Amino acid sequence: MIENLENIYIYIDDNLNIELNPDFKVMSAWAKNINIAINSDDGISYYKISGDKISCETVNLTKLEDIIVRMIKGNNMNSLVISDCDLVDLYEKKKFDNSYEFTDDELGRSIDIGLGIEYYGHAKYVLFEAEDLNEDYLRSVFFRKVGKPLEIFQTERLIIREMCLDDMPAYIKLYDSLKSCDFVEKLYPYDEEVEFVKNYIQNMYTFFGYGLWLVFKKDSNELIGRAGIENREIDGETKQEIGYLIGKAYQGKGYAYEACQGILDYARTVLNLDELFACVHKENFPSIALAEKLGFRIYARDVGEMNIYRIEI
Repeated sequence: MIENLENIYIYIDDNLNIELNPDFKVMSAWAKNINIAINSDDGISYYKISGDKISCETVNLTKLEDIIVRMIKGNNMNSLVISDCDLVDLYEKKKFDNSYEFTDDELGRSIDIGLGIEYYGHAKYVLFEAEDLNEDYLRSVFFRKVGKPLEIFQTERLIIREMCLDDMPAYIKLYDSLKSCDFVEKLYPYDEEVEFVKNYIQNMYTFFGYGLWLVFKKDSNELIGRAGIENREIDGETKQEIGYLIGKAYQGKGYAYEACQGILDYARTVLNLDELFACVHKENFPSIALAEKLGFRIYARDVGEMNIYRIEI
């Protein structure tokens, strides 16, 4: 069950010919209540799933109107709404008997995920294929909707997860511990850094599905570093590079190596990447040693004072 997710609403209209073959046993583990309306040539089927209880009924247009209005109005912070079309636009085109006036707030949050290659509308996320609708994807969308950081993976001693604004005090403290390090980028003034982090969460995590994450110790939940994957232009193409830093008090204990090993595995098995780069200042000898220990090999030297390393994964 996805933490705090109360309702999932799914609407599939026949005009885009998307087939949804729901695996009810799987779907029952996603949220407390799942509501699926499928409008096909055979009629309007409405499925309701709650735990082990599954029901299906054929509904008329009056009932469909009620379902669509409930989907639009019910899209609050504890729900996800998924559709192959813009529900407000659909409601207006259907010309139902009752003319419901939606509020500006309801209009702005009617869809969380647009479904189908021909989807039109204003959803922040779009899935091309119905079979890609799975628990991991729903969790990532829901957590970003409520501002909860998504856990990426764990290692023997570490938890690697996305950053959220609640992490700012510990994040600032982490960088304060590295003020004397020549190769660590300085943060912006606090208010500017908060705005930068907001944009980073939206534009990096949300759009690409990766970025620089936070590294926590499992036994104490202390923030000890950052590590992850970012984009960099290399040879005129956008490539993915590994990045890492560990707080001063935690260096020399193998945490960076452990986190980066996990990142290499994640990049290969989850992101389906076949290579990663590491861009390290030519005089940052500890980071060079770590890159080589991880299996990176020199790709180019002294490019703007950086050495570029590459690994096939």
